Amino acid sequence: MSTAKKPSAGETAAKGGKWTGGKTKKGYGSVRDPKTGKVTYAHRLAAEKKLGRTLRSDETVDHINGNYTDNRPSNLRVVSRAENTRLRHQRDKKKSNN
Repeated sequence: MSTAKKPSAGETAAKGGKWTGGKTKKGYGSVRDPKTGKVTYAHRLAAEKKLGRTLRSDETVDHINGNYTDNRPSNLRVVSRAENTRLRHQRDKKKSNN
């Protein structure tokens, strides 16, 4: 079994590698555009497809059920950064009370 560390998305893309996607430490899926080399979160791409437009810089995507790997359109909603933080804290508080 290999113990070699897999290079990060940024490291591989910067070196012109063939990396096409993966997950961040928090579990967010990410995808690299083979034409531009730009790395984008999978949930942002899914939300943009759902909306039929590109997200603005002041918009972020909330995973309604708190599961960052669940990128079904029905689990995603576009919110402000402040709202996303509020919702995350609300979910964390609910988890700690259970």
